[in-house]
Amino acid sequence: MSDLHAMVYVSSATGHMSAGTLHTILESSRIRNRAAEVSGLLLYADGNIIQCLEGPPAAVSATFARISRDPRHHGIFVIFNEAVAARSFQGWDMAWLEVDTTSFAAARRLLTEPQPGSILTMLLAEFWRNSVHF
Repeated sequence: MSDLHAMVYVSSATGHMSAGTLHTILESSRIRNRAAEVSGLLLYADGNIIQCLEGPPAAVSATFARISRDPRHHGIFVIFNEAVAARSFQGWDMAWLEVDTTSFAAARRLLTEPQPGSILTMLLAEFWRNSVHF
C-alpha cells in the first residue's frame, strides 16, 4: 500500500461564492491541511469546483469526508481516487485559482504544461479547458 493517496472531485456551488467566502474556505483549509500533511489545489470557475487532495490515505479520506458535508456545494463526484507514487502539488497546503481574465495567463502556464506522468495535473488541465468561457 502506498503512503500517498490522491483524490480529485468535482462539484457545483449552491450559490455564488464571493471572494470573501473563497478566502475563508482557503484559510481554514490551509491550516487543517498543513496539520494533516495534505496538499492540493482548488479551482473555481463560474460555480464549478474541482479539487485535488493528496497526502496520507487516512488524512485524505478524513479531509474529503469533512468537505463532503459542506452545504456550500453539491453534486460531488469523485473522478480520481488512487494511491500515487508522488505528490503533484508538493508544498501547497491548498493552492487555488478563481478563473477569470486576469488569472488566465497564470492558470494556462500551470495547467497546460502538465508534469510528465502526472494524471492529476492532466485532469486539472482538462477542467480548465472545459470551464473557461471568454
